[in-house]
Amino acid sequence: MQRASGDYYLVVGADDRLDPMAIAHYKRAAAETKADIICANVYSEQHQLIQPTGGAIWHHGVQSFTTTHSVGTLIRRVLHHTYGYYSHRYPTAADAAFILKATQQGASTARANFVAGQYNTKGFSYRYKAALLCELFIIQKEFFPKWLQLLLLVYRLIKNYAQL
Repeated sequence: MQRASGDYYLVVGADDRLDPMAIAHYKRAAAETKADIICANVYSEQHQLIQPTGGAIWHHGVQSFTTTHSVGTLIRRVLHHTYGYYSHRYPTAADAAFILKATQQGASTARANFVAGQYNTKGFSYRYKAALLCELFIIQKEFFPKWLQLLLLVYRLIKNYAQL
């Protein structure tokens, strides 16, 4: 982040695939919306379309306005000057913690209606889903009532039991 020089950045994991038109679409969305964080749709490796869920942020966290897959989220670089860098406390969900912190303190978001690329479900966050859910709980409880986030964690663990 400290060496980046553009107005925005996009994190593309080693196993992600960026759509050939994604950068052009992101540039257009950034110019049109002037938003700090721009979220696009992504495909899973099984070609399932993933979109932001919408709804209450206390319930869905950053998935209310992002797909939480880095290839689907364009971020204004200078946000890090205001809200800090990614925390080493969250090895799996540092981006979610940063985005939630920034948006809760005033960073603007916009949704762009295009598919930015595809992510792989063999990565760390999918292989260790219980760890990811617990990490997201820790992040969410920093911003929203702890008792409510604990109930949501229990619900998510039960719901995803077969995948854990």
